[in-house]
Amino acid sequence: MAKKIANCVSSRIHSDLILRRCKQVWQAGQLSYPAQLADSFLIDQIHEYCEEIQQYNQIHDSLKRQLIVYARTLPEFNLITSIPGAGEVSTALLLGFTGEIKRFSTYKQLNAYVGIDLRRVQSGGFKEADRINRRGQNSARYVLVEMIRSMLRNKTRMDNHIVDYYYKLRKEPYSKPDMVATIACVNRLDRTIMNLVCTNQVYDYTKTSH
Repeated sequence: MAKKIANCVSSRIHSDLILRRCKQVWQAGQLSYPAQLADSFLIDQIHEYCEEIQQYNQIHDSLKRQLIVYARTLPEFNLITSIPGAGEVSTALLLGFTGEIKRFSTYKQLNAYVGIDLRRVQSGGFKEADRINRRGQNSARYVLVEMIRSMLRNKTRMDNHIVDYYYKLRKEPYSKPDMVATIACVNRLDRTIMNLVCTNQVYDYTKTSH
């Protein structure tokens, strides 16, 4: 198995790593469903695990549907989901974690609430590199980052000024690291959300600044 895989992958991947991964696959195969006798107790155990996973997935899907149904009653929901890549589940979760968006006067307050405002440390001639605070609503921050990831995954199917901004930051010769560019995009997403909510408008790519 290791020899066959080594012939199919890059020569930069060390043979020891390939061998270790093949051993892990082989060991997992010995415990898999087809490797066991029909009357083995492991078969019953696997059936129980599969049923538990199926029940969990059904409950999870039901909760997502209920969450979206409730979120649709909020005026901000349709405005935020009009942003390409901001899915219904992510928007519903964001509204759940942040509450009423209009209570924030500026996007900077929203940034501070989710913990992406910058923390500067300076003493005399020493100046530390800027970092985000990470003191806010970490769940909301996670949802916002996932929204950016979703936008990047679907970049070929939609026009989105935030995606344009990400690739502008990643452009050589002064390319920003992925996470730095992502957090900068979260900042721009917050500005966009605040603008749409405060002006009661849906997203329009032609009106955005590129």
